[in-house]
Amino acid sequence: MIANVVICSGVLFALILPRWMYPVLTRLGIVDLPNARSSHEVPTIRGMGLALAIAASLTGLILALFVSGAGSEYVLALTLLSSAAATLGFVEDWRGVGTRKRACIQILIAAGFGILVISAYGTNWIWIPVIAISVAAYINIANFMDGINGISGLHGGVAGTFYAVLGAGTDRPWMIQLGIIAAGVFVAFLPWNLSNRRVFLGDAGSYLLGAWIAGTAVLAVASGLNPVLVVGPTVIYLADTGYTLTRRIQRGERWAEAHRSHIYQQLTSEAGGHIKVALLVAALSVGTAAASLLVLLSTWIAIVGSLILMLLAVVFYLMLPNMLKRNKREMIGESA
Repeated sequence: MIANVVICSGVLFALILPRWMYPVLTRLGIVDLPNARSSHEVPTIRGMGLALAIAASLTGLILALFVSGAGSEYVLALTLLSSAAATLGFVEDWRGVGTRKRACIQILIAAGFGILVISAYGTNWIWIPVIAISVAAYINIANFMDGINGISGLHGGVAGTFYAVLGAGTDRPWMIQLGIIAAGVFVAFLPWNLSNRRVFLGDAGSYLLGAWIAGTAVLAVASGLNPVLVVGPTVIYLADTGYTLTRRIQRGERWAEAHRSHIYQQLTSEAGGHIKVALLVAALSVGTAAASLLVLLSTWIAIVGSLILMLLAVVFYLMLPNMLKRNKREMIGESA
């Protein structure tokens, strides 16, 4: 009961804190100017993810130190990881951090989290570099995918809800708490992101999102859950980023430079409207998350079936921009 009160208070705090942060960010001049990667056309306040980071971090710390009981060390580890990642993101929003320096700091933060995970579960220390690379990678994936209104808020809502449900179904109360916090604070940001106030999460928010989701997934796998099950809500994000980077490298492009070749960005251009595309990505993520639940049946047929369903969702998503382009050409040809 006390945990529920703490989490609800944290979500409410995440909903109202942006009102106080808005003038602060404005005075600091933390403004996102449109560039080659942007899907917006006017200067927009960024860095509002700091408000979510404050709310999520305070909630996690209170739970870990005073409420959680069993599993409090997992809540604390994830809170520390996400707070550090969000702090780095906010510094990037405010003053900028060099690409190499930023990557090194991300790896160090993720490695520190890996040490906490290994210490808590007593597993082989060889997993620390794997955890470090995986978490740092998803922090960047969440950042790459945070290019249209609503997409990150919905992703946090979908992934957080999935992990909360998974925690309930596998008797992991700490995962329920972590999932509800993620879903709550990121859904609470949607009214701000979709309003006329023109605010973005910025790197502070996308780093928070990536760290919270990746960290929860790592803790879930370390606790004994099947990786195929845990990866469910992240499949579309992984596919979009992996496919896009591969294509850019094959074309000899400088993959680290700003661009608008992600699948979700192509869909925004073809289908029009940020909300439609954000909802599509969220819906497909719900589908892949639901497909991953088949793994709970603990049979090889269920695991293969889960992988096939997720693959079908990925193929549909990756092919959709070309399908829309072809449909437009056919419509133009018929009207000519």
